[in-house]
Amino acid sequence: KQYRRLYLAARLEVAQLEAGLDSALPDDSPAIREASAAGPSVLEEVLEFCLRQNRVAGALATLRAISIGGTVDLLHTEDSRPGTLAASLQHSDRRVRFAATQAVLAIDPQTAFPGASLLTDVLGFSASSVGARRALVVHPQAAEAQTLVGMLNSRGYEADPAPNGRTAFVQARRQSDYEFVLVSYVLEHPRVFEFVEALRQDPLTARLPVLIIVRADEMDKAKRSSDLDAHTMLFVRPYDSEALDLMLHRIAGMSRRSVVSRDERIKHAEASLSAISRMNTQDGKYRFYELPRLENSVLLALQTTELSQPAAEVLGQFGTPRAQQALADFASEPSRPLAARRKSVLALGEAIKRHGILLTKDSILAQYSRYNASERLDGDSQKVLSDILDLIEQHAALADGRKAESATTPAASTDANGAAKIGRAH
Repeated sequence: KQYRRLYLAARLEVAQLEAGLDSALPDDSPAIREASAAGPSVLEEVLEFCLRQNRVAGALATLRAISIGGTVDLLHTEDSRPGTLAASLQHSDRRVRFAATQAVLAIDPQTAFPGASLLTDVLGFSASSVGARRALVVHPQAAEAQTLVGMLNSRGYEADPAPNGRTAFVQARRQSDYEFVLVSYVLEHPRVFEFVEALRQDPLTARLPVLIIVRADEMDKAKRSSDLDAHTMLFVRPYDSEALDLMLHRIAGMSRRSVVSRDERIKHAEASLSAISRMNTQDGKYRFYELPRLENSVLLALQTTELSQPAAEVLGQFGTPRAQQALADFASEPSRPLAARRKSVLALGEAIKRHGILLTKDSILAQYSRYNASERLDGDSQKVLSDILDLIEQHAALADGRKAESATTPAASTDANGAAKIGRAH
């Protein structure tokens, strides 16, 4: 058994390394076929071995094999603790987390299992990509933080400032596009090494590269007081472009195998949104995943060009007041791609059909104002704005019909009916 486990782990690892960490092995890969034929229990042993040995490539390939040859028994345990597969959903490597998600989705459990909420967390984290190269700058002095943000912006990064470790930690968990964190050695609340430790304890940020910037005269002290891990480095604060480029080169070398490219992040986000959408349409079959709590992540995805259409579809399925407002606002922005705006209108129609109009009266009045101020826009943009009002007015007409049959009318329908009487200027 030990020889077989070692053999399969090595075979899978070599196949994954040859294909690249950013590529899923195909179903007909000889290594995948051989491993899948070994059976679910053997695959679980191989996965546990790869994870224990920190063999990321082997774990990725094993999870791919599990997505083909795994069974739901791998998810249910006797002591209510997550099994090896479910535990992979909180691995420190984001590729492993995503591959574990794909394996669980392929197995398609029909009931709750230990660690089910972990899958929801990974879906939300993956879906929240905004498709940009981002960095997080943590510095207690606002002026200094803005200077560093500007330097990174000049190198193609969208950098965000954070004044303290608590704020930065929340941002790092929420934003899946950060490629590294730049943090000041003089950070307080918490102190810099406590902040780094907090990042390392959370699966979503455990391997996020961190560069601690210090003054030249503080370097010796910082070295004596720190015990740096493989993803953390000390660096003298850069003051010119040459020092900045050197710093970015050091970061790239430190994180060469762990950083996921923009294209790969987008691919993960698309797959996650597709999975959320598919489960949303199953009439509560997957209620145990608590998918509505991913609304914030999907709202972020709506702002990404490549993700706006699948994100709009999911928001239409959620149909909450925030989702409906986001869809109406997105569709009303002339700068957005026309196809995505049309998709948002369709999604808004689906939301209204399922949940009624949940927009406020002021929001509906603002929508009429948008249309009435659109005379100089192109015909397609006017049509989109008109279609939004059609949805509102059609619902208002239905509300009028219900009024004739009942003395009680939902407040949202009353608002929609009241707004519909405003009329259109053109």
